Amino acid sequence: MKELTLSSIDVTGLNQQTLSAFEIKQFSVLPDSEQNSSLLSLEHLHIDNIQFDHLQNLLINQIKLKGLTSTVKMDKEGKVLRLDDTLNALTSQNELENKGSANKAIANESTPNKSNPTQKNQPKDDIQISINNVTIDENSFIALSDDSIAPTFNTTFDLQNFQLGPIDSANESTTTQFNIAGTVGEFSQLVTQGEIQIFPTKKNGHIKTTLSSMALPPLSPYAAQAIGYKLESGQFNSDMAVSITDNILKGNNKVVIANLDIMPQDEELIKKLTTKISMPLDLALSIL
Repeated sequence: MKELTLSSIDVTGLNQQTLSAFEIKQFSVLPDSEQNSSLLSLEHLHIDNIQFDHLQNLLINQIKLKGLTSTVKMDKEGKVLRLDDTLNALTSQNELENKGSANKAIANESTPNKSNPTQKNQPKDDIQISINNVTIDENSFIALSDDSIAPTFNTTFDLQNFQLGPIDSANESTTTQFNIAGTVGEFSQLVTQGEIQIFPTKKNGHIKTTLSSMALPPLSPYAAQAIGYKLESGQFNSDMAVSITDNILKGNNKVVIANLDIMPQDEELIKKLTTKISMPLDLALSIL
């Protein structure tokens, strides 16, 4: 982290604490100095108008993220480099801490308690969070590199638009709207938008997602691994609409695959899969 800025702090006892702005610049998580990349990095984070009322309600007007990038690299075993090792280390540390806490609790139980035995710690209510709006600027992207297949699969998702809000955990009827758009690879466009009630036990909302002009040849290594065929050419398009009513999902998905051209690569796998369907696999694929 290169810079942290706090602006105009106002504290009124324990009833209200106000921070007009909170900023972080040049922040990164799990950096890789050799590759000059990070699992997650952020050029600028700006949080506007933060209020903490009665140590119970956290109110935020707007969260703006600029230059949010993520470089995800998977090894030959399909594990995310640096992330899996870090999570394993944290898990081991938590197990040690939990073991220590358990031993301490056993020791306390064996020690006479001179305090009132009927006195118990009262559980605290959960902190309620309200965020009016979250935005991520267009200079953000996710880069994926997968060495678990050959040849290595590489792609990027370049973000063009991200809008989310409002979010209010104290009001279950609040409907959170979202709008996300970006480019997958060179030409494919991904747009998803809708609204959903996040916090009720029975959720309601609707989601619409469109993926257009997705080139299939870059996905050929996955296809060869799954069905034994290389994807020489082809384009994938999808329009999906989903509605959620009291946790019940209903939807439809229109899929169009154009100019698909395939070539056998793993004859043994093809033969194995063909025995499980009522027609030759290449014929079934050609119908698409």
